[in-house]
Order: sequence, then C-alpha cells, then structure tokens
Amino acid sequence: MNDFSVPLKPLLAFEGVIRNGFQRGILFSLEDYLELVDCTGRISRNDKRGAISEKALPILERLNLDPER
Repeated sequence: MNDFSVPLKPLLAFEGVIRNGFQRGILFSLEDYLELVDCTGRISRNDKRGAISEKALPILERLNLDPER
C-alpha cells in the first residue's frame, strides 16, 4: 500500500486532437502516447531497468491493439 500525504488525482483523458475550446485532457491519442513510450524505452540504455529490447515487437502489436480502432 502506498502512503501518500495528499490524495492522488486521476490521470487526464487522452483527447487526441487539438480543437478550439476548453481542453479537458491530454492532446495525444492513446496510441501516440504508447508509441512515444515504446520509442523512448528503446533508446534507453539496455543495462537500465525498463529498457525495451530492440528485438521486441512494436508496442501496439505486443498489446494486440488495432491503431485504426
């Protein structure tokens, strides 16, 4: 169990597009965010925790997500 001194807030939703109006979430699609994490993990040093092997399938394939949906 985590012992935080302040209540945790939920993450913002992924909006995916920029629009003229009130921004209610992160201006990234979930797929774009996952690909950013995947690319960043691949350029991290292999001797560090959390590194993604260059031989691993792209994240959308590993998670079996269809980018069109």
